[in-house]
Amino acid sequence: MPERWPEIPPLVEEHFSGVDLILHAGDVGELWVLDALSSLAPVVAVHGNDETEEVADALPYAQILGLAGHRVLLCHSHMPDRVAEMASRKSDAWGPKLERCAAQAKCHGASIYVYGHTHIPMAEWVNGVLLLNPGAIASGNAVSRQIVQTIAMLEIGATGEPACAHYRVDVADDCSIPEVDLSAGFGKALSSFSETIATLDVQRVYHRLRQQNIAVEPELQEVVLRVARRCWSGELKWMDVDSLLAEAEMDDRINSALETKLRSILDVGIDAEDEGVNCYIANATE
Repeated sequence: MPERWPEIPPLVEEHFSGVDLILHAGDVGELWVLDALSSLAPVVAVHGNDETEEVADALPYAQILGLAGHRVLLCHSHMPDRVAEMASRKSDAWGPKLERCAAQAKCHGASIYVYGHTHIPMAEWVNGVLLLNPGAIASGNAVSRQIVQTIAMLEIGATGEPACAHYRVDVADDCSIPEVDLSAGFGKALSSFSETIATLDVQRVYHRLRQQNIAVEPELQEVVLRVARRCWSGELKWMDVDSLLAEAEMDDRINSALETKLRSILDVGIDAEDEGVNCYIANATE
């Protein structure tokens, strides 16, 4: 927030009323988000892999908490090394992803791991560790839309047994949350909570740039975000090449050199079989 979602949904305040502590598992956006949440309860937060420089500097990668006799690891769960992170995304299988999280928790002696990153709400016991992901409110990138917005509640009762539940915060009268079939893979699960707003050619360009960590000027990033916001609001149905070029042409900050770069980026043909891309655009091709 506010890059991909303008404000905290009112239902968050309703569900969090009376809680003892709020944990934010990363991808905060701007630090005012934590200020707003702190009006409800104390907040502990970590940074994610998609933060401003200010937030990345202000918040730790991971945090250990002692809660009602349990050691809890709070971490976004991304790999700090970008090369390793991008390599991990080539696999669609849930097993290695969840086992890595459980191993990370066990390394710190934690029995509960609260994490983010996937934008998929989950509560799974893996190798004796409760892996709790609250899901997400905002989209995972500028070419998708979060279609089911969720938070999670963790309660540790008098017996010491943790209990958790997820709640939707995008609709007041709908408590249904799609179940995740681990055997169906990551891409299938993601398609239940997130959908593309971009045509396939734009998706491939976007994910190739991310995978190869190719720098794009802030002015061009803002062009993409403005088109994305028009899609999120319903003004546009799709982010395509034409909408991006039209948006750039209306921006006085986009000089001829930047416009030429944008056109060259969008003109690059990307093979549909490129490694590391298909897993994350699978829901657009179903």
